[in-house]
Amino acid sequence: MHVIRLRRPWLRQTNDDAQPVRCDVPDTSDFHSPQTQTVLYERRFNCPTGLGDHSRVQLTVTAMAGTSGQISLNDNIIWTSPEAGLNQLSDPIQLQIKNHLAPTNRLMIEITNNDSRPHPEVAPILNGEVYLELDESA
Repeated sequence: MHVIRLRRPWLRQTNDDAQPVRCDVPDTSDFHSPQTQTVLYERRFNCPTGLGDHSRVQLTVTAMAGTSGQISLNDNIIWTSPEAGLNQLSDPIQLQIKNHLAPTNRLMIEITNNDSRPHPEVAPILNGEVYLELDESA
């Protein structure tokens, strides 16, 4: 098993930002304002090399906080948070993505906080690690 950590560079754009800003993931910055309801993280990466017919590629997101979330790869939605809401993930999200990979890939993670209180308890943030696990022996 080989692990590729998708740490940087990420682009982060909130509903109150005019332009995306560079950030690291896990995102430990304090960028939130009371008006921040949606945060979109974007990272591009090349397809891992040496994948065979039986290889598996798993995308893992260890933590994110918000009331709902969605993960897209190359404009295909590959995960949506459950109806009950997201708040803080208790278990990592693990997705098999080999069939969605292209030579160059665009990963997008959108996190929303629909809490209308002036100071919501959960600010939308990608506060966990994101990585690919390659299993070429599958």
